[in-house]
Amino acid sequence: MTATAPPRSASSRSSSGRPSTSSSEASSAENAHTHSPGHPSYSPSDMLRAASKKARKTRGGTSTTVAVNLSNCKYPLLRTVQSKLGWKEVHDDDPDAWNLYWTDTSITGDRLVRMKPGQKINHFVGMLEICRKRSLAKNLARLESVYPHEIDFSPKTYNLPAQLDEFLEEFKETDEVVTSSTKKSTRAPKKTFILKPDAGCQGKGICLVQDERHACKSLDSLGGGGEGVGRTKAPVVAQRYLDRPLLIDGYKFDLRVYALVLCADPLRIFLFDDGLARFCTERYEPPRSSNLKTSYMHLTNYAVNKKNENFVFNEDADADGTGSKWTIHGLRQWMEDSNLDFGKMWGEIKDLIVKTVISAQPALAYNYRQALPAEQNDGYACFEILGIDVMMDRDLKPWLIEVNHSPSFTADTPLDLAVKEDLISDTIDLVGIDAKALAKMEEKAKADAISRLFAGKWTGSRTASASSDDGKTREERLQQRREHLLREREKWEKDHSGSYEIVYPSPDPERQATYEQLLFTCKELWETKGQPHNLNQVMERAKKQAVRKATETEVRLLFKKTGRRQPTGDGWKKVIDAALENKSRMGRVGDVNALASVARAASGGDK
Repeated sequence: MTATAPPRSASSRSSSGRPSTSSSEASSAENAHTHSPGHPSYSPSDMLRAASKKARKTRGGTSTTVAVNLSNCKYPLLRTVQSKLGWKEVHDDDPDAWNLYWTDTSITGDRLVRMKPGQKINHFVGMLEICRKRSLAKNLARLESVYPHEIDFSPKTYNLPAQLDEFLEEFKETDEVVTSSTKKSTRAPKKTFILKPDAGCQGKGICLVQDERHACKSLDSLGGGGEGVGRTKAPVVAQRYLDRPLLIDGYKFDLRVYALVLCADPLRIFLFDDGLARFCTERYEPPRSSNLKTSYMHLTNYAVNKKNENFVFNEDADADGTGSKWTIHGLRQWMEDSNLDFGKMWGEIKDLIVKTVISAQPALAYNYRQALPAEQNDGYACFEILGIDVMMDRDLKPWLIEVNHSPSFTADTPLDLAVKEDLISDTIDLVGIDAKALAKMEEKAKADAISRLFAGKWTGSRTASASSDDGKTREERLQQRREHLLREREKWEKDHSGSYEIVYPSPDPERQATYEQLLFTCKELWETKGQPHNLNQVMERAKKQAVRKATETEVRLLFKKTGRRQPTGDGWKKVIDAALENKSRMGRVGDVNALASVARAASGGDK
């Protein structure tokens, strides 16, 4: 392979206003790292010992009481941040002992229903509405049909196999145009589409196609089942390829932008002020049959390009405009040096992020309120960092490529570490975990448990509304509570936003009025064309599962308290069935002797 030069350097990180990094401690017991061609000799331990842009002190004074469950998180960087904060890590063998649950995977309604007051988790149920490629295309197309001038930032996309025939028609349209001056026919450039598996990531399974034969062959491969069959099964999107991308020294690139959805209802969205610019490692040429398979030219995925010998790894966090991966601050400096309007482009990126999240808001809010009724929850139990991939064309118009619900927090260069550690730390600060308030909640939970076990009182109902002597209706009391919580939240955000900027609600009244109209339309479309009834059934099942698991925990504790051996197998199932029936009749699981008798009867009298 012929070596090519990397994109030229922008001004250094420090010249763009970013502080230099300082040293940070890290654990030395990390997994071994496999180096890619051209990769400097950094190990994960080296990266975690390297500095972020600013040293962070332990926050909150009594923050050592905060427990974080990272059992489903593979990134050492999260443990580095947790350690710096002085928080403790807990595991799944004690599922109720955490205050913050950080997972790399999406969550189910069952997980959300079982959350206790004060607990927080880093995902929403329903975010796959925009983080699965087919759902994203469907939701944006639905909104675009009503507001075509507002939703103009997504490349033309077909959901396959449902829209297979429409997609293939793209290649059957005439490929000749007649010039007005010579009256001669000339061949128009071929249309290029990029095929992506619905749940794919890191460039896996992606291919470019320019004709029907190649498209069908690729779809058969992606869908499995052989010729003529796979194309009818493949869960794929076909997205119009952007063949006029903005280039830097001849190289194509995209942006990984980070947005935080802090609350679904009322919707609150924040945009992180930095991110990553990820470059291809072969100079760009317009797509044609001879280069369609040159992934290093057409795909900007870091996981793809780091394997190329031409990839230039960044070795200094301050040099954020060099190599094959820059920061957005480095890109900004380059654009300003090149007399390009970064501010206008960044404003359009904010706009497309807000509109994209708005398209999923009805599902997010519905799922949240079904699982966590407003009387017992402040509305901020869930939050989510979204990794949003954006590409600019030569006119500096940003185009939405896709949305990731679990963006990578791998930090295998100092530049990655500087950006991502700040992102995680600022997110945790903005989310707000109050150790003192958590301690009070834990004491109350213990008192409730003792009350249920020994006083025979059931105080754990999540649906009963608080009594009131002020004459206000339930709706009025809830509205008053929401307004109070929002005021408190806004005070917190004022001092704890860090490098985040709020983008919804918008500080621009005119923009906000547009967003509210879009949101109103989304709610109407979702209620008429969405899946509220199916979601209701899913959430009801999740609630039943959560109640059963909570009852299992209560009965297990009861048997342990009385020194009895816990039943197993069918006996345990019968005991829980009986306990659930008791709770529905009298509000408690019942007497341990009676439950033990149920177990003996189920096992034929064997204790």
